[in-house]
Amino acid sequence: MAIKKLDVVTQVCPFPLIEAKAALAEMASGDELVIEFDCTPGN
Repeated sequence: MAIKKLDVVTQVCPFPLIEAKAALAEMASGDELVIEFDCTPGN
């Protein structure tokens, strides 16, 4: 089991979601994804 870290701090939606989806697609069953974010709102 691997742990992947994704840092999307300062990014606005929907980019963190797109990056998370791409990261999940590359992961094996049982791997863990840790996402660091700050919920920066888009205008």
